[in-house]
Order: sequence, then structure tokens, then C-alpha cells
Amino acid sequence: MKRSSCPEIYSEVTSKSQKIGENKREYPVFCYKYSTGDFVNLPAKNLFTSLNNSLKPDGNGIFFENNYVIQMSWKNGVINGEMIVVDKKLHCLIGIYSILNNTVLKTFDGTALGDDILDLSDRGTRWEGKVHNGEACGWGSLYNEHGQLEYTGFRFGTKNVCYGTLYHSDLATPSYDGMLHNNVRYGIGRLLARDGSLIYEGYWLNNVGLKTSMVYNAQSKTHLITPFTEELTFPRETAYLFEDIDLHWLFQLKHLHVEQNCFLFSPTRSLFSLSIQQLGALQSIRIESNSFHKIHTATISSLDRSLFSFFLELPSLEELYVGASCFLECEQLTLNGILHSPLAP
Repeated sequence: MKRSSCPEIYSEVTSKSQKIGENKREYPVFCYKYSTGDFVNLPAKNLFTSLNNSLKPDGNGIFFENNYVIQMSWKNGVINGEMIVVDKKLHCLIGIYSILNNTVLKTFDGTALGDDILDLSDRGTRWEGKVHNGEACGWGSLYNEHGQLEYTGFRFGTKNVCYGTLYHSDLATPSYDGMLHNNVRYGIGRLLARDGSLIYEGYWLNNVGLKTSMVYNAQSKTHLITPFTEELTFPRETAYLFEDIDLHWLFQLKHLHVEQNCFLFSPTRSLFSLSIQQLGALQSIRIESNSFHKIHTATISSLDRSLFSFFLELPSLEELYVGASCFLECEQLTLNGILHSPLAP
């Protein structure tokens, strides 16, 4: 991925079409500003999206780092479609990108857009803020037909994106303050009652406050296993549904529990790897009896996909439990990094 390392260098950007005041503003050399052909590689940390049955990002998502908020869509672990990047501190739309298989195809620079007032209806609904081609495009405020404030934040066309504040319009008090993906609560945010009291503050996905403890259900299309899941259970008799199990997206995972009779040998799933690594928060692994059957080799090497690989790179690990009759017919099981973990002898 090509992107700035964000030095404290500033360049002058002058708007070409400002109608509310003629001013100049200096913007930094932005992180997460891409060019055509760049490869987008967002880390798992601070990524809000659902994980599919292969435990890969799938669906709409929000990523944040410091003041940057990025809205994107995933398909089986790969970014595809429209991606919007903003700086919420500077109220700046950095860019809008068209992505195919994590590669930037088209770019739009939003840093030099001008301010305007858009009449959105005959009844008086209006947008005051950044505009491009007669549509909202960037930071601004949305007012209803009574002149009451409904929203302040980033907007693209008719959708609130990335970050902003929704209001109880008749009271001019916030109803939600935080991250958004196309009008939907995503990421970190606060939901507030009309009297200003806090209803919920935390992680959001598809307008739903996230649970941090999840039981895997291969038949469910509505589970909310996310990179912020802290406890994950594979229930009894979970079958081989993956070519691999790779948990590195679960960067906040603390407890992993595999119940009895899980991942038994299947002739159609003879190539299999289990990767448990780069999980700095993981404290316990419990694999109950009679799981991971008839895998011929367990090894640290991931180069040969014909081998079963069991990786551990877990600095916080306190408990590793493996029940009877697990990893049957494995000639070798190598655990890497255990010596650096605070395990009891």
C-alpha cells in the first residue's frame, strides 16, 4: 500500500467554488490518501464489519485510526466498491475511491470542495456545507423544513457517511453522535435520549449495539461475529466448513472455546489449516475432546498447504487446554511462541 507516513507538512489548498466566504485553508499531507493503482491494506485493528462463515470480513464496514474514518464494503475478506476517507477533526473529505479487489481504480479528491447552500425540497429542507455537482459532498449541516437542525457531519448525496451527529430536531439536542455507514450506525457511537441521558455507548454494527461474546452458527446469516468479538465458541459438532480457519481478524479475542466433536475428518476437506496468531489479547484456548481428527501432520510451517498447521503467537496466553482424542493421527504438533507466554509450567 502506498500512502503518506503523515509528516507534519502542510500545503495550501484553495477552493474553486466557495460561495459562503472566500477563505483558504491549509490541510496536512493525509494518511490514507490513495492514487490510482494503489493497494489498500487496512489492518484488522479498529475495523468494524461482520465476519462471514469463513471468518473473513464481509459486508459494509468502518475503519478508524486517530482522526481518520474510512467507510468501505467487503466481500469475503477483500475490499470492493466505493470507499470514502475523511478526517473528522479537520472536517475534511479526503477522497472517494472506486476499489476492485483491494486495488484503487478511480479517485476523487475532496479536499478542495467549496461551501454552498442547497435547497433540497420546496418545503425548505436544505443542506449547508460542502457541495459537488449540486449534491452534498463532505462536511456540513442538514436542516428540515422548519429550519431545525437534523444532522451535522459528513454527507455524500443523500446519505450520511463516516461520522456525524444526528439531532432530536425539535429540541436541537443530539440523538446519536458517532460513526455512520450510509445512514446506519456503524463503529463507535453514543445513543442519547431526548432528555440528554445516555442510552448506549459502545460499538455498533447495522444499527445494533455489538455483543462481545458469540457462539458460532454456520446456518445463521445474521450473526455479528466481528473483529471486536472477545469470546468465541465453536459449538459441539461444528463441521469442516472452511478451507482454513484463520482468526487473525479477531484482534480483540480473549477466549476461544472449541466444544466436543468439532472439525472431524472429511474426505472432501483433507487440506486444512488452523491459524491462531497475532492475537495479542488472547488469554485462553480450550479445545474439548474428540476434535480435529485424522489430520496427518501438524506443523508450524504454512508454506505447504497439504499440511495441517497450528500456529500460536500469543503473548497474553494464560491457559491452553486440549482434551482427549484431539489431533488424532497427527505425527507432529508444534506450538510456537508459548515460551514467551505467561503459561504455568
